[in-house]
Amino acid sequence: MRINNFGYLLKEGIKGIFTHGFMSFAAVCVTVACLLIVGVFSSLVYNLILIVDDLNKTNEVVVYLEDTLEEADAKSISTQFQNIDGIYDAKFVTREEALEEFKAEHKDEAAFDSVDATYLRHRYEVILEEDADLEKMVETLENVPGVSWVKANYVLAEGFSTVQNMLNI
Repeated sequence: MRINNFGYLLKEGIKGIFTHGFMSFAAVCVTVACLLIVGVFSSLVYNLILIVDDLNKTNEVVVYLEDTLEEADAKSISTQFQNIDGIYDAKFVTREEALEEFKAEHKDEAAFDSVDATYLRHRYEVILEEDADLEKMVETLENVPGVSWVKANYVLAEGFSTVQNMLNI
């Protein structure tokens, strides 16, 4: 395109804007409204994806250890958890901490004063990076030496995965 063709097109465009002023104003308003709607919707969906990702990390898998393990042996299992891919965090909870947590959840703490912490087990609260492969991860955790059993909320994990898939679509 030559320079004088560009100048001609620019001159005709400006003349057309002033000749059809109301239609030009309407076209600009419609374009701005569409961009605003698409921008707000995109921002909303992006924020929902971030919220679901954060909520996904609140779904815990509780790994109960064998009741014969001492506290030092139970803490040493965390190194084995660090070698497993897909674990975001693993927090060790002693028997005493578990008892205090249990007492705090119930209204009448005095009713549980005679309960001894030795009735409980040491445990790990494990947060996974993704809940999509929860069944395989539970099986892997159950095969770790010293683990008695694993408690996982499959319904909650499936719900988070479903919501996340819908938002990604």
